[in-house]
Amino acid sequence: MNNTRHLNDNSQEEFDRKHWFAQKKGGTSNLREYEDINRDESDREHWFLGYWRQFIRIYQGLTKSQIETLVEYKRWSGALRDLIYELCALDALDNETVTYLLKELQDNEFVVAQLTMLQLLRDPEMNPTLKLDRSLELKADWATKRIIDSLDEDELTEALDIIGHSTRPKDKRGQFANMIRARLKTARLKSKTAH
Repeated sequence: MNNTRHLNDNSQEEFDRKHWFAQKKGGTSNLREYEDINRDESDREHWFLGYWRQFIRIYQGLTKSQIETLVEYKRWSGALRDLIYELCALDALDNETVTYLLKELQDNEFVVAQLTMLQLLRDPEMNPTLKLDRSLELKADWATKRIIDSLDEDELTEALDIIGHSTRPKDKRGQFANMIRARLKTARLKSKTAH
């Protein structure tokens, strides 16, 4: 579930020293480019996304104070969409943080959809095929893939029908249907060799 357990407040200093500032040629400033208010706003948003995306990929999550930093820049909704999507895909947000982000980023429809899907995935009472249907509605592809990977053979057959009736674009439906068919083929081969 929450992958942030290995993070601490020194993680960001370590990241800056080892990965971020080291990449800057000849730069000695300790100012992250996205923090430089003298720079163009669209450049700052681009650097913000790049900085935090790389941090998340290396550390597999964020601390509470780093999440709060993201929220300070909620005006950069496109960057936040991508970052929250990655954090949800990694299952790197605990329930308290999800609740906090839902409140703070309530105006970002895509972010709310991803966080809502993360909550639904954690609901042990909810039927997996219903979770699949909701993941398609909420455009949470990371969740759709995770759900498909968890379905048993009977549920996979039902999932094909759910995918076929989805309003997602044809190429996405095809991608998910192919994943299901591959899982069904594997399941059927296993059952044949078991008998």
